[in-house]
Amino acid sequence: VEEGDKVEANQPIIRLDCREFRIIQSIAQINFQRTLKLFELQSVPQEQVDTMKNRKDDADLHVEWCVVAAPLKATVLNKYHEAGEWVQPGTRLFTLADLKNVWAYVYVPETMLAKLKVGMQLKGLLSEIKGKDFPGTILKINSEAEFTPKNVQTLEERTRLIYGVKVNFVNADDTLKPGMTIEVKFPE
Repeated sequence: VEEGDKVEANQPIIRLDCREFRIIQSIAQINFQRTLKLFELQSVPQEQVDTMKNRKDDADLHVEWCVVAAPLKATVLNKYHEAGEWVQPGTRLFTLADLKNVWAYVYVPETMLAKLKVGMQLKGLLSEIKGKDFPGTILKINSEAEFTPKNVQTLEERTRLIYGVKVNFVNADDTLKPGMTIEVKFPE
């Protein structure tokens, strides 16, 4: 797949060169079949059949790992390697994002918390696009302050407490992208 492509959940997005694993899988399959035939002739114990089945299953699993599938319906944001490149296990291959499910954390003072509830509808605005609102819904309000002064005794100090609020936005036309700055309108 290429950057900008849309992918479906479980769609293969890259195939690794796994010739070694396929050879091991083939040998394991042959050995397992031979062991089954010998078991039917009562020439080998059940333990040996189990061992060969385990090796076959392990080889099958390694071959399955040779196809990397998309974990969700998404858009390919970044592709980090080209065909034929060598990479180490654990190397990042792609960045995928579900652009229909875009959310942002905004931070509000404690004095505003009483006006907010999970499920509340809000509007998001991009300063670059005048006159277009993005409907949003509060998904989560953090229960602990992000910034807490050492000693909270006065009303003025309590207003310095800031809480994270996670807001999900409707992004029907994929305008919103990860990392963009969005302003959120809260109730007065």
